[in-house]
Amino acid sequence: MSTPVVELQNVAKEYGPVVAVEDVSLSVQKGEFVVLLGPSGSGKTTLLSMLGGFTLPTRGQILIDGADVTGVAPAQRPTVTVFQDYALFPHMTVKDNVAFGLAMRRVPKPQRTELANAALTQVGLADFGDRRIHEISGGQRQRVALARAIVIEPAVLLLDEPLGALDVKIRRQMQNELHTLQRELNATFIHVTHDQEEAMSLADTIVLLNHGRIEDSGPPERIYREPASVFAATFMGDTNIIRGTIAKSGRGNVTVDTALGTLKCHGQGEPGEAVSLSVRPEAIRCGAANGPDRVKLGSGRLSDFVFQGTFRRCLAATGPDASVQLQLRLPLDTQAGSDAPTPIWTRSTDIVVLRESSE
Repeated sequence: MSTPVVELQNVAKEYGPVVAVEDVSLSVQKGEFVVLLGPSGSGKTTLLSMLGGFTLPTRGQILIDGADVTGVAPAQRPTVTVFQDYALFPHMTVKDNVAFGLAMRRVPKPQRTELANAALTQVGLADFGDRRIHEISGGQRQRVALARAIVIEPAVLLLDEPLGALDVKIRRQMQNELHTLQRELNATFIHVTHDQEEAMSLADTIVLLNHGRIEDSGPPERIYREPASVFAATFMGDTNIIRGTIAKSGRGNVTVDTALGTLKCHGQGEPGEAVSLSVRPEAIRCGAANGPDRVKLGSGRLSDFVFQGTFRRCLAATGPDASVQLQLRLPLDTQAGSDAPTPIWTRSTDIVVLRESSE
């Protein structure tokens, strides 16, 4: 295993009695796109601020390229931060904004002009160098901020919700461009967002934070399909949480007593242990449950159909007394009505056994 470009060792930040970040340890490899994800107050921005040197940790160590930078000022770190407001200079041209960091490093003017032009070309703004900041759009300003960051070739690029101020269409376009740019540069990006879709579209690794701790960490697909806790399952999109108690356990399978009956699925635990089962809405199907891996969830009367473009969202009231409501995302070609109860099922591999916390 290669030496991590970024390593956090039991990093914590406390503001009096308030714990913003609690003993976080994290390794980031060179060329990795890491997204710090979590709700407001989860500690993701504080963590990024400590990486950039703008906030000193209460305890712990921060290593970049093997060097301890815990107490090093931002300007002396091999990092650059792109803020949500971009922090561009309105009195300068686009090209001068991009070249500003090079000027602070005393790079000769002919060389910094050449490097600034090359960076603007990389972000698709080759013809915008002589414009003023107020003469370009929000998406273009975001590209200028990126160009200013990458032109000095930092070891790590830190992005503090840089797409948050853009409208939905431009934000999605910029997500694609940001992902492509990171791959072309083979650069290490650490990106903060509270947007799950943005995190899944960008990240090699998602670090999901909750109350200053790492709740889950791994590739986007694994975190979505096999979350580590109830919080991770519910934060990473819609899911159905079914409470139950393990009745039997063995050979990597558990049988769980629930309000929908006894459900068998992959997982581990001890008999008598209270657990939660997560089933994503798109993993629930209607009709006959034929096949060895099918798990019956009862019969439900469907209601509240909502067209969502690529699927229809609806609810199914199921269980012995129809007291359990499940959310479904049905393919558009599914023939299901609301007149009579419809058999509901899922696959055993789509049921995830969860505990309340990943700890």
